[in-house]
Amino acid sequence: MNIDLREPLTEDELDELESLFKQHVESSLAEHGEDTDPGVCCVSEMDGFLTAIVSAPNSILPSRWLPAMWGEREMVWRDQDEARYALGLIMRHMNGIAGLLIHDPDIFDPLFIDFEDSDEPFVMAWCAGYVRAMELDDGWETEDDELGEALAPILLFGTEFGERLIDEADDESLRNMAMSVPESVRFIHAYWFSRRDASDDLIKTAVRDTPKVGRNQPCPCGSGRKYKHCCLH
Repeated sequence: MNIDLREPLTEDELDELESLFKQHVESSLAEHGEDTDPGVCCVSEMDGFLTAIVSAPNSILPSRWLPAMWGEREMVWRDQDEARYALGLIMRHMNGIAGLLIHDPDIFDPLFIDFEDSDEPFVMAWCAGYVRAMELDDGWETEDDELGEALAPILLFGTEFGERLIDEADDESLRNMAMSVPESVRFIHAYWFSRRDASDDLIKTAVRDTPKVGRNQPCPCGSGRKYKHCCLH
């Protein structure tokens, strides 16, 4: 069955991905300890990560960004069907983000999570995902003041250095900075999209059906190994 990779995810599908990330994080921490990088931890962080991928100065192939999502421990799939299904959901979500930012940026809305009974700003997980993806492309390093101003709220909430500044800021200032993130994201995407070569547009790679994976083909997780020696088992 062909999958329409342009169709937005349902709430149930987002919940499935939430469970997938939770299980992977728990397995990573149990196997490697609290000091390991468990990768993307939730759907909100995934949303930020994929938003940065489609907004980056240069196109980043799934063979690079998928392993970065899983952190220090490779994703372990139950079988080929689970891998194909989950990766299809992730690609669909990324395409939805890219499509909105290109064609309808005014209605783009990040998937922030409002954590109950928590003092953590609701944008932190999303921004942490965005920053994680930024680390995959050196092209982000620029001295453009306008771009730097747009990145400021994302870096504030998504980096360890920003966490120290948060401790010193008042609640109203933090909320204003948090509320400015969506506008910043729209500006950043437009900034880099206008500077990309047309043939290097990520959306051309992204909006295609998830391919079937043969036993002797490279594993879709991006490990570089054959599927039969990686996620098939």
